[in-house]
Amino acid sequence: MARWWSRWRSAPPQGEVAAPPAPTVPERVATFSGVSREEVLGNGTGLYEVVSDAGVHITLHETELVRLELAAVPRAELTLWCRFDPDWVPAGAETTPVVRLHFTDVVVESIDVDEDGWDLASGSDAQVRLMDYAPGDWFRLQTWALVVDFQAGHVDLSLHATEPG
Repeated sequence: MARWWSRWRSAPPQGEVAAPPAPTVPERVATFSGVSREEVLGNGTGLYEVVSDAGVHITLHETELVRLELAAVPRAELTLWCRFDPDWVPAGAETTPVVRLHFTDVVVESIDVDEDGWDLASGSDAQVRLMDYAPGDWFRLQTWALVVDFQAGHVDLSLHATEPG
């Protein structure tokens, strides 16, 4: 089983023998604010389920992705806005039921959209299924209709009253 964060390499031309792969050492290690790196690594769930620096227990499965922003200038940034289902807002987030994950120094590896229909308004397609973090700087966002694999140098987690616009 291949790990999603390993880079795919094409097969060597027929007749050539591939050299053994070099040991994988992360080129950089992502930094975190709003949640500790130890929290993200220690619980084994990535950013999917964490306790924020403010003490709020965040389970992204209880949220829907309501906005995804990608900006290339001045540096590549990816911002995810996830809103808690009103019945599942965690203690401490009653007035701030929107999670903002802001990633900087981003390299998007792939974005896959379910061709059967992407409908943020329906809710079900937008429910967050996974927000994983792998060694180094690899991340994966997965909803029922979207998968985004990317690298990022930094992520900031914060809670807000509403999402923009």
